[in-house]
Amino acid sequence: MKIKEDIRTALFPKVNDDIKQSVISFANCLGGTLYVGIDDNSNIVGIANPDAELSKIEEMLREEIKPDVMPLIQTATDLIDGKKIILISVQRGPQRPYFLEEKGLSPEGVFIRRSSISLPATANTIKKMIAETDGNKYESLRSIKQNLTFETIKEEFSQKKLHLGKSEMENLGILNPYSLYTNLALLLSEQCEHTIQLSVFPDTKQGGYQTHNEFKGSLLRQLNETHRFLDISNFNRISFSGISRIDIRDYPKIAIFESLLNAIIHRDYSSDWNLLIKVFSDRIEFISPGGLLSGIKTEEIVSGFSASRNPGLAKFFYRLGYLQGYGIGIPRIFESYANTPLMPHIQVSRNVFRMVLPNINLVTPKNTIRGLPTPEETLMLTVSKQGSINIAKAEEILGLSQEATTLVLKKMIELGKLYCNGDHENLQYFIVNDWDTKNASTTWNHNPALKLSYYIIGLSDTFLVGW
Repeated sequence: MKIKEDIRTALFPKVNDDIKQSVISFANCLGGTLYVGIDDNSNIVGIANPDAELSKIEEMLREEIKPDVMPLIQTATDLIDGKKIILISVQRGPQRPYFLEEKGLSPEGVFIRRSSISLPATANTIKKMIAETDGNKYESLRSIKQNLTFETIKEEFSQKKLHLGKSEMENLGILNPYSLYTNLALLLSEQCEHTIQLSVFPDTKQGGYQTHNEFKGSLLRQLNETHRFLDISNFNRISFSGISRIDIRDYPKIAIFESLLNAIIHRDYSSDWNLLIKVFSDRIEFISPGGLLSGIKTEEIVSGFSASRNPGLAKFFYRLGYLQGYGIGIPRIFESYANTPLMPHIQVSRNVFRMVLPNINLVTPKNTIRGLPTPEETLMLTVSKQGSINIAKAEEILGLSQEATTLVLKKMIELGKLYCNGDHENLQYFIVNDWDTKNASTTWNHNPALKLSYYIIGLSDTFLVGW
């Protein structure tokens, strides 16, 4: 009886790399048997040294297929028509999809069996196999991408004197029990595919935006960079009662941080939608993909009920101290507005969660100066995102002449907002921080005149300044 190729049978006249594809396709589908020493026309050609060739095959399968496929395989040699052949029996695997380690979880690395052919699996087929094997929790599913890097989170752990080795990554859910990266790992890696889109509008309506930024990379990096941007955008209203100074930010700092953290931790990452942040003159909107989990009501989360869509992500931020506790973020947002005439509000639909923070300083006293004029605001937001700026780039961003741009930069230096560094041809402007002035040619702490100018720029005893 001739042996023919079918959905569970593969023939090879000699040992070659295509054997790996057939083994993977059998392990990912119904299982099957490979006959090495029989050609495509079912002719018995035999193997001269089957034991040596079998050792090559086993080493190839052990080293180049992931997860480990060897527990699924039984090998043997047989004699047919006086010629020796190799038999490789493959069971359907419990850790599908199996793939070529060199190619990863991609159509180039994952194969399935169709009729008598091993074919590359589509991206959707790969995702379906992962879901069938790992369950439907997005975080714990194996990442399609396995070539991941973690510079951002490693630096953060190092700064906080925390260890991040293999055991910690397994405990956090970054690695699964088979030492493969999960989707949580992808979110925390530099290769994260999700971004935060932040737009600043000049008034209360969603017309043309004043500035637009996209924050990429590890979610930890996105959190820190977006928070820094929002913090600089959160202007300070300063007034005096007698000789006592009173500072009131447009938005409570706690409200901004908790709203941002909540949006990052609880968004639906199985969706391709972006997390949107819209800054208007009267409010900030945090628009996160994914509504409330089934059975949860808005009033329950406001009162402190906790139900996380991404518990691994919550655990990660809790480990680093960003998350103070479970179920306290949204109550803290509302509590931060307790002594104000305005309150946040939440809008929920099936696919979207929207947190809206009102501007506490929306109604300002007569003759109040509102922080920085538009060119200065734009300049500060740009420098905060890019780290520094030169005159040519500032001209481009502001749309002003060189002379006008120079005046704006000069004013920002006089206000103690920026400092310059470098020679004439390579002059760069940087943001002045109270806590970091090591590179400043003129520093905040060592120039009392700059500090004094910060306190006396008002036209009345009540005024607003940025920061």
